[in-house]
Amino acid sequence: RRLESLIFDTEYAFDEEEKQDTKILANEIENELSEKLFSSIEQI
Repeated sequence: RRLESLIFDTEYAFDEEEKQDTKILANEIENELSEKLFSSIEQI
């Protein structure tokens, strides 16, 4: 799924618990992408 739809789900989720899970998932994806970005910068 695309990040836009993930953000959309976070903002419009009716179930609060589902909203939290989606935010946590988005944060995990963001952290993982940041780590990959930093590690590729370090290799250059």
